[in-house]
Amino acid sequence: SMRSATYVHTGEHLSCAGCHEDKQRTPAPAAGRRPIALRRKPSKLAPDHPASRPLQFARLVQPVLDKHCAGCHAKQRAKG
Repeated sequence: SMRSATYVHTGEHLSCAGCHEDKQRTPAPAAGRRPIALRRKPSKLAPDHPASRPLQFARLVQPVLDKHCAGCHAKQRAKG
């Protein structure tokens, strides 16, 4: 799955085996058969889900901390 960040270092190559193919084996060439992705209509494009982008603390984590944690911790600091 490439739903998170994928990094390729110098000299490495990134390729795609296909979303619906077996990830544990190299696909055998199928004589006369079209790839699975070409056997259906194209998907409609939709905005990315926030979790599918590379992790960004300020965008994904900090709002959760602000909503659920910051208020109580601010009160504890004021008392302490």
